[in-house]
Amino acid sequence: MDHALAIYIYTSQLKSRERYTWCGREKCTFYQDLNERLCDPSRKLISAGFVPYIKLLLQALSLIPQENGIQCFRVIRGNHSGKAEYQPGKTITTMAFVSATTAMEELQG
Repeated sequence: MDHALAIYIYTSQLKSRERYTWCGREKCTFYQDLNERLCDPSRKLISAGFVPYIKLLLQALSLIPQENGIQCFRVIRGNHSGKAEYQPGKTITTMAFVSATTAMEELQG
């Protein structure tokens, strides 16, 4: 049950209770708050309170069956054409949890 709840909390549109001026919004959703903290280069925004949740979320995600041979698409802001790390077939590792889709048409428009 804890694993399912960890995924539910991350994927829901729940708003954080605090007003985070650093995120540029009056109130962030939980996943926006967590990802912005994870992407902070200094890592000063990750408090000890997030660590057990991150561990539980990673455990939960590891329980989801993996599918091999599925092509996923993700929008990456900015012009990255020609950069070696963004070539087709390359694995990209991020410091945040990111979404992706198997349907290219979902990214267009």
